[in-house]
Amino acid sequence: PNEAMKPPKKVGLVGLGAIGNVVAQHLLMSPAQCFENAAGGGVEGAALTAILVTDTTKHQDKKSWLPESVLLTDDPEKFFSASLSVIVEASGQPWVVENGERALRGGSD
Repeated sequence: PNEAMKPPKKVGLVGLGAIGNVVAQHLLMSPAQCFENAAGGGVEGAALTAILVTDTTKHQDKKSWLPESVLLTDDPEKFFSASLSVIVEASGQPWVVENGERALRGGSD
């Protein structure tokens, strides 16, 4: 099938600190915004679907720019249930040690 017809890959993001915040914002940019933004941004064929954090109450300010369609959760079960194609880790090595194998066994890259 035509590449343009493929549904976007569902991207999960772990962590919404300094790095995760920038990653999330760039994933959410439209092609037009990417062109205007000197730093680049957007990822063709990718859709930010879920973000896993340690405490959602610490990230209430993100709701001003985070679409309602993106799951913001502190529940790993909900995060892993989102049928993610790719998981981007921006939280540190402890998460990878605890959950890396589960992510890969679940079929996420």
